Amino acid sequence: MKRLWRRFRRLLGQSRIVLPRRPLQPEDLHLGDRLEIGEAVFRIRGALRLNSGPWAFRLEELNGTGPSPIRLLAAPESPGPWTLLRDGRCVEVPGECVRWFPVGSEGERI
Repeated sequence: MKRLWRRFRRLLGQSRIVLPRRPLQPEDLHLGDRLEIGEAVFRIRGALRLNSGPWAFRLEELNGTGPSPIRLLAAPESPGPWTLLRDGRCVEVPGECVRWFPVGSEGERI
C-alpha cells in the first residue's frame, strides 16, 4: 500500500505539459554545424543574407567517400519550407525535416 501511495504522489508531482520546440531559424546556424536532411548529412561552409530577405547557406555533403560538391540551402524568413538546390533541382524541405547538430564554436557565428 505504501508503494502505491508513493507512486500516486510522484505522478501528481510530475508536469505533464510538453511544449513544442521552436522551429529552426536561420540565425541558429553557425559555420561547421551539421544538418541532416533526409538521409544526407551536410556541413555548413558559408552563409549569405540575401537582399530579398531570406538566408542562403553553402553546404558540403558528407558521405562515406569524402566531401562531395557544395549545395545551396535557402532558409525561409518566416516558417515555411526550406529550399535545397541539389543536382540542378530545387527540392522543398519542410522545416520539421531538417535536423540540426550544432558543432560550431561561438567565434564562428554567422
